[in-house]
Amino acid sequence: MPASVLVIADRPDFATLIGRCLGSIGVRALVAHDVRHAAHVLQREKPDAVVLDLALPGDYDAVVQWLRRDPVRAGMMIVRVSAVARNGGVPRGEVRADVVVPKPFAPRQMADAVRAALARKAARQRFTPLAAAARPAPAADPAIALR
Repeated sequence: MPASVLVIADRPDFATLIGRCLGSIGVRALVAHDVRHAAHVLQREKPDAVVLDLALPGDYDAVVQWLRRDPVRAGMMIVRVSAVARNGGVPRGEVRADVVVPKPFAPRQMADAVRAALARKAARQRFTPLAAAARPAPAADPAIALR
């Protein structure tokens, strides 16, 4: 099953462009044109990543915070698109994004950013069980652990 990415963009032409970029690398694009529609899509689907346009009207920071807090969606990668990043500024909420793509971008740049985000997610999923297994099990009695 191919990876899926939710594209949240208020401009249909922008969403279509990103969808084509993703299709070129074999990724299924789900499109939402506002935050409310994105919430409905996220209730039905569990995409591997979200591409979020920072120019989007509405409370997009709330969407990012919800994605990060929700245990079912906590591993979802977030790719933010921002004209502010191009000018050297710090986009609002950038610390919560996994990848920031500056506007304007070349289609290949978007495809590469999503591919990198998906690879990072796959690596995280591969190594998280290994890290958990390497940790010693907690002792039932603290006195036993100190011996």
